[in-house]
Amino acid sequence: MGSPQQNCGALPRITSTIGRVFEQEDGWHYDLLSSVAEIGISHDRFVMEINTAKEALRPYVNRKGTNPPIGLSAAEFSLWLMMKEDGTALGQNFE
Repeated sequence: MGSPQQNCGALPRITSTIGRVFEQEDGWHYDLLSSVAEIGISHDRFVMEINTAKEALRPYVNRKGTNPPIGLSAAEFSLWLMMKEDGTALGQNFE
């Protein structure tokens, strides 16, 4: 049994993938892989999870995938997508 501080405000962990969140030129989108009812979360929790995912993606400057450099290999394209606003990708500085 944990201390009250450990349990305070904790939400049950979602252990299955419910969909994917991504941004394109026309805004944010999500594709559901499971219905919210199937995994047993409330609409409010679903909205909170979507917002959490969007915030986690914001530091990635190429998250929309638009205008990639020409001639990249699949690995280079993946690295380009993972570039953060601080000039790092996978913890390495690429500036």
